Amino acid sequence: MTIRLATLNDLPAIRALWRAFADEPRPYPANILASLDTFTRDVAVALAQSPATVFCFLAEDELRPLGFFLYEIQTRVYGEPHRFGFVHYAYVVPDHRREGIVARLAELCAEHALAQGLEVCEATHTMDQHVWDTFGFTDFETRATAPIAKVLQTLDHRRARKVVEKGNGFDHDPVSPEQPEGKGKDDGLL
Repeated sequence: MTIRLATLNDLPAIRALWRAFADEPRPYPANILASLDTFTRDVAVALAQSPATVFCFLAEDELRPLGFFLYEIQTRVYGEPHRFGFVHYAYVVPDHRREGIVARLAELCAEHALAQGLEVCEATHTMDQHVWDTFGFTDFETRATAPIAKVLQTLDHRRARKVVEKGNGFDHDPVSPEQPEGKGKDDGLL
């Protein structure tokens, strides 16, 4: 699997992922399938802007696209921080969920946002969608904020915990004394 910054040439893959997203029942956003062409056109316009303010990270294997993570640099008129990253969508096809793809996409997005001079990222989510909590987003029920450094720290801790749980047999035991078996395991959100 590879993850990379999408370009205009990736519009068919992004469109296919949006179509797969639309096929899953969900209350929000509403009427996704009807917005398929509008979404594709809007992403095309956004990716063609110079300087770029919208970035899409694409995960794919040799056969097909697996997921995408779309964020935008936004400017706030009132309040601080003035510039921030806003996560619009994160999606992975159902048969590749729980493989850490969203975490890898989020990590690249966070590193990219830091390189753009951003310190804070925001995301909206529905009430039953607690996936953002995994990455350190807190504060609001439907619009959450997270310091980007905190997102990266959370992902590093998550990765270290998974290494300890799975182990490779060369440099440590599968379960460390500091983390008894069954404690701190991934909650299965991703």
